[in-house]
Amino acid sequence: MATDKKNQHYIPKFYLRNFSYLNNKKQIGVFNISSQFYYPKANLKHQGSKNFFYGADGVIEDNLSVIEGDLARIIKIVLETNQVPKKESEDHIHLLFFVALTDLRNPVGI
Repeated sequence: MATDKKNQHYIPKFYLRNFSYLNNKKQIGVFNISSQFYYPKANLKHQGSKNFFYGADGVIEDNLSVIEGDLARIIKIVLETNQVPKKESEDHIHLLFFVALTDLRNPVGI
């Protein structure tokens, strides 16, 4: 079965929103290395994503969405409190998992 989620992010949107232009949650500054051009207000929706990056069936994309929900909560707490989770706590382990997962999702070198 094909998914309707064509635009699949390898950098989660919840994470990108934290770097958005004037905190508008919709645009982000992007530097294009090959053209050496800086776009101060690129549409966040199309950054860090590729069409059907995880496949057309949507299984991986759907599972990542579940994981990202919990991670978004942890990142929000870190930003609000300016503190990382206590070492070896459940949230700390989830945050380390997020770092590893983000690295594994990087399409560079694929």
